[in-house]
This record gives sequence, structure tokens and C-alpha cells, in this order.
Amino acid sequence: MEAITPRFIKNVINEILDIDISKKTRLRSYSDARSIYYVLCRKYTTYSLDEIGKEVNRHHASVLHGINNVFPVIN
Repeated sequence: MEAITPRFIKNVINEILDIDISKKTRLRSYSDARSIYYVLCRKYTTYSLDEIGKEVNRHHASVLHGINNVFPVIN
């Protein structure tokens, strides 16, 4: 079994949703998928915001925004 890392979570999300969340696009399906990725990484890994963001070519601020501002809307 592979250790849970941001790369592992990214690959699982990419496979399940059949998209590439590293792609530079602001389409809703991609941004929501990235937000799911951010939350899962924060919950199941000890990586920093910067390390989580680098895996999908985003800054730490994008990760924080995805966690704090997207999920309350979805809930």
C-alpha cells in the first residue's frame, strides 16, 4: 500500500473524476476538485500549505482559500 501523500491523493482524484487538477483552468469542476484535494491533504497528511499547493501548481494562498471559502458554500 502506498503512503498517503499529496501526490497519491491527487492521482486518486484525477482517476476518479477523469480530469487533471494540475491543469491551469478556473472551470468549476476543476476548482471544486482542487478544493477536495486541499481538504483531503490537510486532513490526512502533515504537509504544509505550500507543499500541498506545489503538487497542483498553486500557491499556499490558493490552498487556504480553497479550504476556507469553497467548502462552506458547498456545505
